[in-house]
Amino acid sequence: MWSKHTLYSFAGGNDGVDPYGGVVLDAAGSLYGVTSLGALGYGTVYELSQSNGSWTETILHAFQYSDGSNPIGSLIADAARNLYGATAGGGSAHQGTMFELSQPGNWTFQTLYNFPSYSTGAQPAGGLVFDTAGNLYGTTLNGGANNGGTVFKLAPSNGNWMRTDLHDFSVSDGTTPNGSLIFDSHGNLYGTAQVGGAPSDSCYSGCGTVWEITP
Repeated sequence: MWSKHTLYSFAGGNDGVDPYGGVVLDAAGSLYGVTSLGALGYGTVYELSQSNGSWTETILHAFQYSDGSNPIGSLIADAARNLYGATAGGGSAHQGTMFELSQPGNWTFQTLYNFPSYSTGAQPAGGLVFDTAGNLYGTTLNGGANNGGTVFKLAPSNGNWMRTDLHDFSVSDGTTPNGSLIFDSHGNLYGTAQVGGAPSDSCYSGCGTVWEITP
């Protein structure tokens, strides 16, 4: 029989408020996630580590708006245990950021990409996914050519990350994509859009879609 246990209760303030998204587990059994608020008011990245049956929280980064605000998607980790995520706001253009927390030793925070404008896609909020070449893929809730959100690819290039837009959503094929993404064995990308699609009696503007993007 399954039993539920509360591992940690957030207290607000510097501790973090409103944990969004899921958590990622490392080989040592520590958990990593984000809170959308708390600390300086713009959210945190935290670690929960276990010792003698109790869990201790460590704030790895407190966002300052200039480097991002309101992270609300799950983190992902690469093979070197570096963490990657997105913020739905903040950054140099106020449209959100992509970030990395790297090891070894003390965690080092780096903003990988500032989303430059609403018109090209804004507010990345869903989960990220890597392809086999180390490129990152994600979605923006809003913006893009049709104001319905976008699917994007970020590729490392000479120390920078270059963005390619893969799709601009419209009401007819779904809007507000905010879920996690997955690849199949052929490199096809799958995700969901919260609203849009074919209208129905229940949803005049559509009740949402599941979509696929093929290379």
